[in-house]
Amino acid sequence: MEPFATVEEYEARYGEVEDAERVTTLLGDASAFVADYPGLRLLAPEDAGYELQRANLTRTACAVVHRSLSAGDLAGLSSYSQGGVGYTASVSVANPTEDFYLTASERRALGIRGGAVSSIRPAIHDRAGEAIW
Repeated sequence: MEPFATVEEYEARYGEVEDAERVTTLLGDASAFVADYPGLRLLAPEDAGYELQRANLTRTACAVVHRSLSAGDLAGLSSYSQGGVGYTASVSVANPTEDFYLTASERRALGIRGGAVSSIRPAIHDRAGEAIW
């Protein structure tokens, strides 16, 4: 599948990248992740709303990759502390495992809604097959 975003579109949002090949690969992975997300219905070019959805898919793919790359050198660590001369500093990493995920606003922008709960009333019949309730 064709990725929803290019390295150029990523750089326009987040600045120049050091490893364009890695970002290209991650954009492809993020696009597949988003395209397979439960509840997402991809529109065809002739459908109303296609351009808006396409813009949201591009933005979302870039954001998913950016979150994945945000751990940087601290990837795999949930927190890091160091100290010296009576001072200490601590950092908590927001996405230490570099997982892909969609935020609530991204799901909303893509038209992905939450699950639905419904019920049905059972029909109870007597031995003759007549509904009694």
